[in-house]
Amino acid sequence: MAFHLILFAHVDPEFAKEQSLLLFRPGIVHPTGSIPAYEWGFEDFSPPLAAWAAWKIFETEKSLYGVEDREFLRRSLPGLNRFYTWFLNQADHRVIGGSFLGLDNISPVNRSKIHEYPDLDAIYQVDGTAWAAVMSLAMVRISLELEMEEFAAQAFTNFAFRSQAVNNFDGALPRPGFERPHMYDADMEWYCDVVRFKDGSMRSTKGRTVVGLIPLFAVECLQDLDSLCSKYPLFFETISKFIESNRRGQIAEKVVNMNTTELRCTVDPDHTPSPKEDLGLFIVDEDRLRTILEYVLDPDHFLSEYGIRSVSKDLEKNPVYFDCGKGVGTKELRYLPRESYGDAKMFGGNSSWRGSQWFCITYFLISSLLKYHEVFTPSFTVECPTGSGVAMNLKQVALELSRRFVRTFETKTDGSRPVYGDRNSFYNRNPRFSKRPLFYEYFDGDRGIGIGASHQTGWTGLVADLIARIAHEESSCRI
Repeated sequence: MAFHLILFAHVDPEFAKEQSLLLFRPGIVHPTGSIPAYEWGFEDFSPPLAAWAAWKIFETEKSLYGVEDREFLRRSLPGLNRFYTWFLNQADHRVIGGSFLGLDNISPVNRSKIHEYPDLDAIYQVDGTAWAAVMSLAMVRISLELEMEEFAAQAFTNFAFRSQAVNNFDGALPRPGFERPHMYDADMEWYCDVVRFKDGSMRSTKGRTVVGLIPLFAVECLQDLDSLCSKYPLFFETISKFIESNRRGQIAEKVVNMNTTELRCTVDPDHTPSPKEDLGLFIVDEDRLRTILEYVLDPDHFLSEYGIRSVSKDLEKNPVYFDCGKGVGTKELRYLPRESYGDAKMFGGNSSWRGSQWFCITYFLISSLLKYHEVFTPSFTVECPTGSGVAMNLKQVALELSRRFVRTFETKTDGSRPVYGDRNSFYNRNPRFSKRPLFYEYFDGDRGIGIGASHQTGWTGLVADLIARIAHEESSCRI
């Protein structure tokens, strides 16, 4: 629903705001604030996108129509706060775990049913913890917009704790003698879930999947630092104290991840920021971002002609095996560009996160890269595609990914569209279909062919948002 609302905000912001508020109306939402993932399993939950969607609606209406509807944010906040509190309370020592979080079969283990594995005790999920950070940053933005400084300071603290957990879990141990789970796998150069066994041992699930991309989505750039520092002294005092109390071993820099100028601004009272300075908050620092993007933009791993695969293509020839213990045995994680089969089928098997492309992930990645571009400026460049010798800044990379996904729906010279694959001859017979492409649920990881539900106008419909962005950069976009 969150993705639907972003799309509607372009054409009917009042309807988008009405639907957003409806979600938290008494009698609809649970008194605890929980929002179940689906109607047949209330114990599972999806990524917490409600606050992100509310902020995006506010930003979109402001950008397109010049309206700053703070009353909408004010009405949204009580429901968002209940949901926010409930979601954070699902954590075990600041780490969210025990739910599929929308990525049905992304892992070799069923992340919603860890308790059913005789030898497994818990799972520390990268994506769940990072989504909590994403929501925390959205709550920071909403709170500052409403001048609720204390709430913004608390949301920042929650963000910092989740950033700390994802990068190097530093909370109290579940029991004496247990290892600390490190969700950044240095050997893989990737963020991976960590499974805790009942004997106390910890093991990374290995395998490069889009789970490791979710930490990139927790990024925010607060502009005009001079004004912010004077307007919200308590908020910046909170950041300053957190940095000062976590300087040992440079933990603060890894958790808060702000550049030298920004650190001086928040810590050094003698430093006066210029009006052009911005404040960057994000989980993934510059070095890890560069390393991760090497894999993301590599055609042999994640980059396809039509977007980003959910699992590295390298797993097609080099699958990962995970020993789940007695009674279960070894499970395989292999690249599958289309539907799942065999042990890879979970949650009914009607969706696949073993290699296919899901636009919700591509869209979040594009949006995040644009924010990183604001933080790091155009001087930060990466090779795109990896191995091509072509250097691009992060805005250019975001536009390249946008063009690739739009290409899924574009008509070729022969009138065919990649989204239809071998079905082009059928859809081209009738102009009602040939001029109205279907918005599929997910797409073939290699060929861009639509798979699953053919009416997923929520996240897939956001291709319209990408077309609008591309239109600012170039004049030709056939659709």
